[in-house]
Amino acid sequence: MTSTPPAPAEQPTRERSAVRAIVAAMRPRQWAKNVLVFAAPLAAGKLLSPDVFLVSVGAFVAFCLISSATYLVNDVRDVESDRAHPVKCSRPIAAGEVSTTTALIVAAVLAVLALA
Repeated sequence: MTSTPPAPAEQPTRERSAVRAIVAAMRPRQWAKNVLVFAAPLAAGKLLSPDVFLVSVGAFVAFCLISSATYLVNDVRDVESDRAHPVKCSRPIAAGEVSTTTALIVAAVLAVLALA
């Protein structure tokens, strides 16, 4: 018994949505490193102090935003060499899923938010 292949509209697409591509370019997996901002307050036994906790969370968010902005700018600057690289060519900017203009606009917004 053979099944007929799905119609083109039903076939899964490998393309990411624009939002997903931008988020992927921001490299959220790298944000885990930023939990280190909690290390000093934790070691000092002050992490659960409301003021210290809020400042630590703010620092974590700011670090995530500014690091993502940096990744976007770096990927724009390296777009040609990344396109020629066997692994980096699949990154959203190198693959053309996110335009360099969009990446720079998002990077600017993230940087402003991080510094706000």
